[in-house]
Amino acid sequence: MVIFHLSVLAFLVIPLRNIRMPLILWVHKKEKVIGLNTLSKNVLNFQIVRSILSFTMMIILVTDPKYFSIV
Repeated sequence: MVIFHLSVLAFLVIPLRNIRMPLILWVHKKEKVIGLNTLSKNVLNFQIVRSILSFTMMIILVTDPKYFSIV
C-alpha cells in the first residue's frame, strides 16, 4: 500500500500523473489487496479535486491583472 501513497508524487515528473498512476494501480491490483478499493477511491478523489483546484488557481493567477501590478 505504500506504493499507492507514493504514486501521487508522480505529478512532479509528468502533469496529471498523480491521477493516472493510482488509477492504474487500482485497476490492476484491486482484487489482490484487501482494503485497496476504499483507499484508492479516497486517493483518487483527493488528487482529482487537488488537480482541478491547482489548475484553476494557476489560471486565475496568470490572467488576473492585479497580480502583475507592482504597486
